[in-house]
Amino acid sequence: MACDANGNYAEAYSKYNSTFTTVRLERVTTLPFTIGPSGFSSFWSPVEYTLPEGVMASRLEVVDGKVKLSPVEGNVPKNTAVLLKGEPNATVQLTLVPNGTTAPLTGNLLTGGAEPTALTTPVYALKKSAPSFIKVSDYMPAFKAYFTATENQVRELLDRGLTGVVSVATEAEDAPVYDLSGRRVQQTTKGGVYVTNGKKFIAK
Repeated sequence: MACDANGNYAEAYSKYNSTFTTVRLERVTTLPFTIGPSGFSSFWSPVEYTLPEGVMASRLEVVDGKVKLSPVEGNVPKNTAVLLKGEPNATVQLTLVPNGTTAPLTGNLLTGGAEPTALTTPVYALKKSAPSFIKVSDYMPAFKAYFTATENQVRELLDRGLTGVVSVATEAEDAPVYDLSGRRVQQTTKGGVYVTNGKKFIAK
């Protein structure tokens, strides 16, 4: 296939001339993907794929009224948005499974698409340089994951970030939160310093 600067296509060699620029299509079996500097990236793919060693995929779901991480077991299904965790700034190879039949994920809040999306309502998306989320209100790039949730549902995720958020896979109950005086608190205040699971964090 070839096209010129005006977008005119020539599918037959007999119609080709020097004004056309050729485009070569090549079948690939792997897709290079670079993990973000925080060790996390979001990704939507139209094709099913297998994760390489050292890379984990997670979805986001609402559990007991809160948005939490949940691991994806096996292949990542086609038309699915996930969070990928791996070595910061590492380029890994995702093995494509073009005719994969893995069932769609249930309860996954994350979504995405093959084209940029103009937003009509704000969404939450992964920050580029930190393992946390930011509210986006204009548009989302293609192949990036995002989600919608109420402020109450997402508050814990915003407060703790991905490295401190309670994972569905590891904890069945929420870890208690304490202030610096050792008193347990039910609700945090923006800018306050608290302790949970032995780690300090600043409420956002």
